[in-house]
This record gives sequence, C-alpha cells and structure tokens, in this order.
Amino acid sequence: MTYVLGITGGVGTGKSEVMRILEREGFKTLRTDDIAREIMAPGSEVIKKLVSAFGEKILMPSGELNKSVYAELIYSDSDNMRLSNGIIHPAVWDKVEDTIKKDGEKRWAVETAVPDERFKRICTDIWYIHAPLKVRLNRLMRDRGYTEEQCFDIIGKQHGEKEFGLIADFIIENGGSITATEKQIRELI
Repeated sequence: MTYVLGITGGVGTGKSEVMRILEREGFKTLRTDDIAREIMAPGSEVIKKLVSAFGEKILMPSGELNKSVYAELIYSDSDNMRLSNGIIHPAVWDKVEDTIKKDGEKRWAVETAVPDERFKRICTDIWYIHAPLKVRLNRLMRDRGYTEEQCFDIIGKQHGEKEFGLIADFIIENGGSITATEKQIRELI
C-alpha cells in the first residue's frame, strides 16, 4: 500500500525545508507549485483552457503565460480567481495522482499551500508546518526580498492557522532550529 504524507502550511513556514528532510528520510516528493508550472507549459491543455476563459491577452508572444497580466486578472476579481482555480487545481491533482500510481514508490510526501478536499482524500496523513508570524516575515524578507507589505498581502490571501490546523493530523513547529524540526519529523516517521 502506498503512504502519502501531505505537507501544508502558509508561505514562509518552512515547508520546503521539511520536504528536504523527508527526501533524506527516503520519501519521494511532489510539490504542487512545480507541477502547476509543468502543466502550464506553452500549448498545454491547461493553457488552452485559461486562454478560453480569459483571452489571448494572458499570453506572451512565445505562448508562455504572461504572469503579470494573469496575476492582475485573478487577484483583482474573486470570480476570476475561482475560475482559474477550477481549471488549474483539478489538473494539478490529476498529475499528482497519476504520478503516484505510475511510479510504484511506497512513501510519498506531497506539498501544497492550498489544501482542498482532493488533497485531503489523496493523503494518508497531513502535517501542518507552523512557524510564528515574526519568523515567517523574517524568512520572506531575507530569502525572497519581499517587503513587509508584500508579506502581509500574500499571507492574507492564504488559509489562516485555524484552517490549516483543522485539516492536520499533526503539527510540526518550525520556528526554531532545524535540529528541533528534524527531531519532530523523525519522531513522527
């Protein structure tokens, strides 16, 4: 039987570091952001559906998604966001499930910042990666060069701690040392 560990949490909580630890512990990993980029390649079915929904204006001459135009469309209108999510999310989860089924590996970790019902169905267990707001802000400003305003804008658009906590089987506290995080992970494994 295949075991699928879901990893979720907000931006700056350290999900990527947790995924690296799980890789060292023998888990095969999938990151939904990477899959989304893959399925949105020029000419893909997802791109065709997005163009059908939003028009050619979302593409650059190369056929790639014009991220700034697309972002303006979806972040300025909640209906556009829902429409976009309705196209992209099912395709991402189809790819996740297909990859897991075809590969035959027995231990997977799947990371997403946008947990939905399908994520919950796919996963055997879900870990919520938590870090205090101050730690998240510091990481995002240091590692990604975001301003504090940008950090709050992004964090405000994601699930809150309560929503993440409600779907989690376990919470990993990731606001301290990497050694402390590794210890929690190894105990849960």
